[in-house]
Amino acid sequence: AALALFKKCLELDRQFGNTHGEATTLYNIGLSYLQSNQLDSATAAIREALSISVKHGFHGLAEEIKRVSNILNQASRGN
Repeated sequence: AALALFKKCLELDRQFGNTHGEATTLYNIGLSYLQSNQLDSATAAIREALSISVKHGFHGLAEEIKRVSNILNQASRGN
């Protein structure tokens, strides 16, 4: 249910050009996928969120995403 709402929010963020909202929503989508153990989908969403955050200078959000991305990378390697 949450994932469907996040996807609707992402659509609206993109429609209105809200890049911070887009990055935040992609991050939340990634976390939702992570909670349901869909690591490939989680990785893709989190990478896109990080790319947008870095490109637009959302430093605080980028740092949080990097932290979770590192955890995700460790999980995908089985560490």
